[in-house]
Amino acid sequence: MKEELIIEIDINEKKYLISNYNENTISPSLRDYLINELVGESLNAKVTLNIDTKFKLSNDEKELYSSMIRKEFKESINELVYESGTSDIQKILMFLLGLLFLFSSFLLEAVLGEVFSQILMVFGWVALWEVAYSIFFTDSSRKIKNKRYKQLQNAIIIFNDENK
Repeated sequence: MKEELIIEIDINEKKYLISNYNENTISPSLRDYLINELVGESLNAKVTLNIDTKFKLSNDEKELYSSMIRKEFKESINELVYESGTSDIQKILMFLLGLLFLFSSFLLEAVLGEVFSQILMVFGWVALWEVAYSIFFTDSSRKIKNKRYKQLQNAIIIFNDENK
């Protein structure tokens, strides 16, 4: 059974739900709050957003704000997927470049001398290390962010109006 996580959100005015610069996106502070509430929680937890408002919201407004929250995190997921794709291309190119430097260092040792060969070897190993670092650290961090964004995109969103 999945663990359930309830995130309590108190909103005093509508302006705290939406961005100051674009009425079609949630406020950056709300976005940051939601992400920070997931820190340290299970990646498999089912998330419920319990939004208490001090003002009346129509059903259409509730649906609009829910879709804005989902859209925000869907866009973040899409951005991570794009970033991941470009990162994969860079890793492949860096890997090939590293192999080229290593191969060149062995082939050109007799022609250009040991010093130049060693420099090429260092460049080759640095390139391969960068690929390994990216695979083990950067990609895992990106996967965790993606999972967090999916938790928020798929969250159950409940609005509680105090002034009914």
